[in-house]
Amino acid sequence: MSHAAVSRLIVPVLGLGMIVSFASSYYLMGVLAEPLAAGVGTSPGVVFTALSGAFLVSAALSPFGGRWIDRRGGREVLSAAAVTFALALTLLGLAREPVVMVTGVLMLGAGMGVGLYGPAYAVLVALHGDAAKKPITAVSLLGAFGGALGWPLTLAMIETLGWRGACFVWAGAHLLLCLPLYAAVLPDGRAGGHRPASGPVRWDGTMIRLAILFAGAWWVATAMSAHLPRLLTRLGLTAAEAALAA
Repeated sequence: MSHAAVSRLIVPVLGLGMIVSFASSYYLMGVLAEPLAAGVGTSPGVVFTALSGAFLVSAALSPFGGRWIDRRGGREVLSAAAVTFALALTLLGLAREPVVMVTGVLMLGAGMGVGLYGPAYAVLVALHGDAAKKPITAVSLLGAFGGALGWPLTLAMIETLGWRGACFVWAGAHLLLCLPLYAAVLPDGRAGGHRPASGPVRWDGTMIRLAILFAGAWWVATAMSAHLPRLLTRLGLTAAEAALAA
């Protein structure tokens, strides 16, 4: 595929991939935790503990994902993420006991580490260099629909197909939608691109304060992504109303 064609398709493909990936991982437990816990014979607290572990796995793998993109290109990394998400969601759908559920949730963390915004931004920088600001903003805005669409869609799937069916549908979305699009559109490690000269990492006071600010903001956002629909149902909303409001 020509560079011009890739440039036209890269943002919608990455944006769609982020919607599916966020909806089926980062935002998933906001509506899936309670039926998942009941289905495997444990409490929602165990599910959320596993989710906390998944976020730690994601954080640990994120630097590795960036280096992987530098060596091999975005196609391989995000394709691997789609497969990882699909395997994790399939495992969750098959889970009959807590240990299998925990394993599936931790696998979601591995997918998040190499399949969410960080790797997508790295792909855009490699492709566009200093001109990547606008495509990054566009992908960020599209990815925000992962929660806006993900919560009501997941809830609708739970109500019609059951929570296991919801997991299998999201797994299929990764294998049948995201994976083929990544393979067709994203550049591989041999494709040309912009590779800015790397310099020493800045860890001055400004960077440390910025890191603390981002960490705090994501701490709040992550807590809300996991609990907001359930909190709203406690205030008297139906599950559907809570998902839409959240």
